[in-house]
Amino acid sequence: MDSCCDFAALPVRDVALAEESFAAVSRLVDEEGGVLLLKNGQPRYVLLAVSGARPETPAEDGAALEISRKLIERNRQAYTELSK
Repeated sequence: MDSCCDFAALPVRDVALAEESFAAVSRLVDEEGGVLLLKNGQPRYVLLAVSGARPETPAEDGAALEISRKLIERNRQAYTELSK
């Protein structure tokens, strides 16, 4: 996975799978770098492999707005699909 914040690239599973078999979910995280868990059909949790996470650094207000705009644009398809 290229980015720890590209949720559209994550496999999607129901949170019930994590409740039933954490081993299956952790294997998926190991293979894919993360997983988006849904509860009642809505995105609820993102489980990421620590090795794939990047340390965050504080950003200036203008930079934070620009980063937010880019993330929204990059993940627009995922947001649209999840809003259905």
